Amino acid sequence: MSANFSKNQRAGITAAAGYTQFRDTIQTPIFSNRMIGRVYKDSIVPKITTGDFLDGLKKCGSSVGFKTEQKIKVFDYQENQTLDSQSPETAWRWLHINKAKYFNIQLDKVTAMQICDFEEMARGFCANAGKSLKQRLDPEILIEIAASADAANRGNNAGPEGNINLGSYANPLVSTPYNFIQKLVEAQIIFTDSCEGSYWEDGMMNVILPNIAKTVILHKDSGVSGVNAQACCGNNLNSIAANIAGWDLIFSNNVPRVKLADGSYAYYIVFAHKNATAFVQQIEECEVKDSEKSFGQYYRGLWVYGNGTLIPEGVAVGFFKFDATTVN
Repeated sequence: MSANFSKNQRAGITAAAGYTQFRDTIQTPIFSNRMIGRVYKDSIVPKITTGDFLDGLKKCGSSVGFKTEQKIKVFDYQENQTLDSQSPETAWRWLHINKAKYFNIQLDKVTAMQICDFEEMARGFCANAGKSLKQRLDPEILIEIAASADAANRGNNAGPEGNINLGSYANPLVSTPYNFIQKLVEAQIIFTDSCEGSYWEDGMMNVILPNIAKTVILHKDSGVSGVNAQACCGNNLNSIAANIAGWDLIFSNNVPRVKLADGSYAYYIVFAHKNATAFVQQIEECEVKDSEKSFGQYYRGLWVYGNGTLIPEGVAVGFFKFDATTVN
């Protein structure tokens, strides 16, 4: 027996002669009360900043000032000499509550009545908006931290002797599998040199990298991939330590970047002591408000917050391109 099949024929159960195909009949849709959540990356701001000093500001006020420790001069002494003296200095650094964001969703009561389990959906507005807020905050705060780095901790001539290349907008540093670890060591030198303003503490130093940096770090020639030199390449970060050259590596899609004339991207890489920068959220509020002009309600939220760099010497910034191509 042979059969002829049209290439355009749809697969399915064939109906008996004179009957409508099951797939062509009107079917009643069923809607689940479950909602598919959007995917968000974890915020990196809490990992790289501190709120330890800011408990009072969380409750009231618009600014908080911090006194900085004075650098004490030590003099050589000779018997019976007249003593030199140093006057006390008071230097203040400030963090201000000066930013705010909101969301506002209007829903008519008739619309709300058509949605099963509407109250559960409405409760999700705040959680969803909070995740969106975090994604907005990361690049905003990272670029502010980068801009606040001490002048000696940036550019193609960084460091106390001006001999460390961290890259600049005019001349980005090209990070490769061969020089990546060296650059982390050089960034450490910026903080640990005996020059005035050094600020290094083991276990507190973070470097924030874009995910594309993994192609360099895990490359077979990087020295940290944990794979045989003849193999292809590492495929995850489990094969290397989370800490390299004293830096805790933090990866994020929210690292600020700039598209260059050749179509490639360069990234602002922040190196920082965790206590050098601070973030505090003063208001996190969600509410339901009746509309005065319609039969509906507003579901809205407000966030008021502030961030700042308390110790510019504790922040450095690089402007990196990442190139994992090699010549064997």
